[in-house]
Amino acid sequence: MFRYLLGEQKRVEKGIYADTVKALNRYSDQAGEDRALAIKIGSFSRSLDELEQSLYAAERFSKLVRSKYFQDLGGEELHHYHLHLYFYKNALLRIFSILDKLGSFLDEQHELNTSAVKSRFSYFTVLRHLEASPELKPLAKKLGEIKHRYKEEMDVLRKERNMETHLMNTELLDDLFQAVHAAAQQKMLLEDRVGRLQTLQKGYEMVCLTLQAAFSD
Repeated sequence: MFRYLLGEQKRVEKGIYADTVKALNRYSDQAGEDRALAIKIGSFSRSLDELEQSLYAAERFSKLVRSKYFQDLGGEELHHYHLHLYFYKNALLRIFSILDKLGSFLDEQHELNTSAVKSRFSYFTVLRHLEASPELKPLAKKLGEIKHRYKEEMDVLRKERNMETHLMNTELLDDLFQAVHAAAQQKMLLEDRVGRLQTLQKGYEMVCLTLQAAFSD
């Protein structure tokens, strides 16, 4: 969708994205006549599609911003910067929404009854419950290894997500920094977008590999 809006060619499904879609499709095919299960799996495919497109758009608009300081942004470049922030934030939130959706799915499928312990729970809470279940240890081991591999990047992204949802969104945070720098008569250096996008990419990879593990045969 976003590539279409940008006047670009339709995405070619390959690599980790294609592998994840195949895993979801295989699982959906195995659902047979269970229409409700097939619909739930389809929701993961749509959410993954939106995550990949948001990540792509965030990278695409970031490349169009060449100024180093916020005060030097103007006109079209400022517009591109705000579009980058919008899609970056969208991808960030979708990473955790997909994981939490997966947590709810696993909790229901394996009758873990996590809500009895914690009314509002995350994927990581469900993972701990999986690890405590002897018959589910193979699945928990696969998911736990992926979690450990991407722990550093996911910790960074979780802090950003918490700031976005509970404290102050990116745009207001930029406004705050601008006010502080203006008072000090200093230019505000733009954030390390390349580094942040690399971390976001790792979060995307973690989601893909987690879905592949959860929906593998």
